[in-house]
Amino acid sequence: MEITDAQYRHIEPCLPRPRGNVTLDNLHVLNAILYVTEQGCKWRGLPKRFGNWHTIYTRMNRWSKSGVLDRVFAQLQHTEIFGPILAVMKASSYQDALTLANSTPYALTGGVYSRSPAHLELARQRFDVGNLYLNRPITGALVGRQPFGGHRLSGVGAKAGGEEYLMQFVVNRVVSEQTLRRGFAPPE
Repeated sequence: MEITDAQYRHIEPCLPRPRGNVTLDNLHVLNAILYVTEQGCKWRGLPKRFGNWHTIYTRMNRWSKSGVLDRVFAQLQHTEIFGPILAVMKASSYQDALTLANSTPYALTGGVYSRSPAHLELARQRFDVGNLYLNRPITGALVGRQPFGGHRLSGVGAKAGGEEYLMQFVVNRVVSEQTLRRGFAPPE
């Protein structure tokens, strides 16, 4: 998994500008960090294509300590980026987690894995998303059986594959005619 240029543009303002004689740009470093996270390898196990592992580790450590990574995660939490990106938020309770999730301007898809029936019911009632998945993956809606779409900045509310979807492409028109007239003449 690597961040594309289009995805990077959303988070680039959160990153410090490289100073001095820097051989690795920030996008390259982010992709190396993602590689380590995704593969579960040690920093020394980074493939050579990412460059010197120590340079990447040092920059990641500096970003972590100075709050740069927190700013990146905060930006990801409030930006709709299509791709394999996971924004992790820290919450003090399950209710707080729902409040955080509902605080974003987007509401396409949400998912909850829980063994607690009370948590699942609370998600049904309070998790404000277009498609809510409980104890199952959040991808793979079946067209014709599971309409898909969001609201707020993630859509207009009508779901692709749903009964109301066609209506957003129709112009409603009302014609009314007074049929009770004085002096009505029958057609010739």
